[in-house]
Amino acid sequence: MASKQILIVDDDEQMQYLLSELLRHRGFRVICRSDIPSALVELRNTRPDLVLLDLCMSGSDGTCFLKNAAHYCPEGFSKPPIIVLSVFRDKEIVDYALENGATDYMTKPFDPNKLLRRVEDVLSAN
Repeated sequence: MASKQILIVDDDEQMQYLLSELLRHRGFRVICRSDIPSALVELRNTRPDLVLLDLCMSGSDGTCFLKNAAHYCPEGFSKPPIIVLSVFRDKEIVDYALENGATDYMTKPFDPNKLLRRVEDVLSAN
């Protein structure tokens, strides 16, 4: 699983750094994007194995990524699993994300070891 590539979509540079370091120490390759348009282009160009997505970013709405991800995948490739990492805890928002393309949902702040287990579980299931 060490060669898997993960796309982090979050506008918080500290969160990008934290997630990148955590994942790189486990041997994952990491790409970070701070906005939805560039993340969708990255999805098309690099075909990551997994996406970690923040729902609330300045000027961007992570639900837009969820709705459009399948359309940005190259022909013959399916949408990668998406784990949402968000401060939103409302059941309606969690349900909405899961019904619109998220594979899993974790709230911030999160336990790094729990996140790594979920990443590995989701990757091994796909």
